Amino acid sequence: MDTNIRAARFLAKTMMMKSAVRSRSEKIHEKDITTDSSSKSKKSSSSSSSALDRYTKSKQTTLYEKVEKSTASLGDCIDKMLEMGKKSDSEENDKNTMMSYINTFVADYNTTYSSLNSLSGTLDKLYKEQLGELTDSYAGELEKLGITVSDSGELIIDAEKLKSAEYDDIKAVFGTSGGYADTLSQKLDIINKFASSSLSSMDNLYGTGTYDKYGNSTDYTNWWDQL
Repeated sequence: MDTNIRAARFLAKTMMMKSAVRSRSEKIHEKDITTDSSSKSKKSSSSSSSALDRYTKSKQTTLYEKVEKSTASLGDCIDKMLEMGKKSDSEENDKNTMMSYINTFVADYNTTYSSLNSLSGTLDKLYKEQLGELTDSYAGELEKLGITVSDSGELIIDAEKLKSAEYDDIKAVFGTSGGYADTLSQKLDIINKFASSSLSSMDNLYGTGTYDKYGNSTDYTNWWDQL
């Protein structure tokens, strides 16, 4: 009888030990699954953040490249219009050439304005506002030539009205020293340098090695002195 009791107790103890070992094993397995899941979640989050950073950087780079290119084109276009404005004798062909320059001017102006508007930096917004304010100050002269400002701040040309405008009026706005185009060119030069510096700074930050030709300055404070 005593032998049977001892055997039963031994069997019960053995079963309890097996149950305890199995329980600990299950807990360890659950912990491993939780840890693995947490690790995958962190990796996924890190990957998403990295993808967002690359997207943001790519978008900003594209916009600053547009600003740099369009402001440079505007500067060249204005120089040509100012040269034409110096001519004492004009021909019908001069007016047609000037109108062609104006079309290029408007397209590049709109690219510059909309690109700055799509960027979120303080100076981006400030330069955009300054372009708009300067253009608004010449609203009357521009409207006389068939050029108006849209609700979004971009320029719109009425081709027929521009064609019928007096050439002297066109030159006064776009081909005269101190006129609208000449005054705007001074601001465009600053914006062009700002865009180039921004691209260089992004190159230094992200290490792409794409924009070394623009220099290495990352100091934005000096731009305030030029406003």
